[in-house]
Amino acid sequence: MAAPGYLSRAKQEAALVQKREREAEEARRNREKAASAAAERQRLLEAKAAAPSAAWVGNAASVAGFEFAAEASFMQGRAEAHMNRHVIVKDLIAAAKALKMPIDSLDKPVALFAVYDGHFGPKNSEYCSQNFHKKLLPRLSKVSVNRDQTVEEQVRASLTAALVELDQEFLTKFRTDRSGSCPQIVLLVGRRLYLAALGGDANTLLCSQQGGEIAAEWASETLARSPRLADEAEVERVQQAGGIVVEVAPGLQHVAVSDYEKLLREYRMQAASGLGSSGLPPMSSPFSRALGDRELKTPHKVVSAIPEIRTIWLEKSHTAFAIFCDGVSDVMGPEDICSLLRAHVGNERKAAGEITQQAYARNSEENLTAITVYFRWPSKRSHGNAFATAPSVADAVAAATVTKPETHNAEEPSGKARKTGAGQPMGSGAAVRKAEAAAVTPSSVAPGAAADEVLALELASNFGPELSLEALQWQNLREAGKLWQDEDGDVAHEFLEEERSLGLAQVQCLVTF
Repeated sequence: MAAPGYLSRAKQEAALVQKREREAEEARRNREKAASAAAERQRLLEAKAAAPSAAWVGNAASVAGFEFAAEASFMQGRAEAHMNRHVIVKDLIAAAKALKMPIDSLDKPVALFAVYDGHFGPKNSEYCSQNFHKKLLPRLSKVSVNRDQTVEEQVRASLTAALVELDQEFLTKFRTDRSGSCPQIVLLVGRRLYLAALGGDANTLLCSQQGGEIAAEWASETLARSPRLADEAEVERVQQAGGIVVEVAPGLQHVAVSDYEKLLREYRMQAASGLGSSGLPPMSSPFSRALGDRELKTPHKVVSAIPEIRTIWLEKSHTAFAIFCDGVSDVMGPEDICSLLRAHVGNERKAAGEITQQAYARNSEENLTAITVYFRWPSKRSHGNAFATAPSVADAVAAATVTKPETHNAEEPSGKARKTGAGQPMGSGAAVRKAEAAAVTPSSVAPGAAADEVLALELASNFGPELSLEALQWQNLREAGKLWQDEDGDVAHEFLEEERSLGLAQVQCLVTF
């Protein structure tokens, strides 16, 4: 019988062996996970290298005819809390399909960009940024060309109804929250920008390039400014809703309920009594239109959730747009932002970052958020690549001098070439015309004639007067400078008027023999 000490040591050794086996198995699994993760990273890197333009969304060959790239930058800044939120949905069609609310009837691309500038807390901006698309997509899915309203009118109505429903839902769910937000929303549908704004400040900027050259100046246009308290019509709306406009500081006006002054005096008396106050001070807001702000919407809707909506048709001169919050617009003007957008073309992330960094460097006291979007239109075809498939006039002349199969007379034996007066065999009619062209000597050209006239005589002798004039014009255009192609495929010299341009197909026919 084995000794008890021997059995104890055997059990310990067996347990140790099992422990080492478990450790070895765990190490093996970890190695497999690490190898799998490394392989996945390598695959992603290869996919990214294979598609360097993945940041650009859209299709230059689509109906819209352009691509876009978008990025955002944000920081809390010097504010006590970060209350801003932003949304970028680069492919709203794919998102709608995933949510089983297809919007395939809309022109492509469809994208959504939004900045929710929060105040009195982050709850409203957080909720709206997460739920606005859920209110918008069901309405966009019903947009149809077969209705009495135009597609543009239906989209504008969808934006308004979605914001109003979202606001009502927030007020119903959060009965004690005082927060609100002023959204700046841009919906891209094909070549149309729909801009919906609440809050009063023009915090959406559209840049365009003046002139066709890369070094041309950029111009900026502020968009989607909702009604402000400086507008008499907006002040009248507030008063009809049961509110008043009060001056809370020199030059600073707020909207408030009609008994704001009374409520404020009661609050101050309670606070001064030393016994504390039974509630919060009455609310006033610098924004007559916003989401949230419960105390200014119940029982009277002093603050409205109906946005100002503007539609912009994108042209090829439009280069970029930016959406930003009050923390940026308070310290930076449209020219400053446009200058930054131009300085960082091709790097939308750096452009957005520079906007927020510059605003912070200029001592902005608010949260900082910026979205930058760049447009990339089909590049104008230059002198070199616009006519890669069309031979030059010189090539056409050289190709025409190639001897073609002879034409035999009926009375001549097959296989024998027709003789010229000089006793030399002559090939095709093109060669005959070449020989005739050789007779055009400098002495037969009028004194002082330009080189173009000499070329015209040579072309006329080879191809006929009608073709030679067009080919000569074509050659002059090629030598004059850059040639551009418009969206219809027409090619014209940059200094020619549109009606004088030569179509690409026509030009190619001129040099095809």
